[in-house]
Amino acid sequence: MPRRLLKVVLLLATQTGCPHEWGRGGTLDMAMEKDMREYPRKTTCALDEEEWVERCKGYDHMPSSERTKCPEECRPRPAAR
Repeated sequence: MPRRLLKVVLLLATQTGCPHEWGRGGTLDMAMEKDMREYPRKTTCALDEEEWVERCKGYDHMPSSERTKCPEECRPRPAAR
């Protein structure tokens, strides 16, 4: 029995990958970050990026009642790193 348990534990350890794959900055973390950056935002936006920037200057400091005129899905993406 202990030998069988040891085999199962070793099999699980080898199949789950190394910590450098799963941790912060690991290969899977970086792939997920890339996918999230490239994932298209909602395309049903009434404003283009220039209109949003013009209308919503200082968005982060606006009161919430004023933010309604600035749909979040229209907000321009930050520049790529």
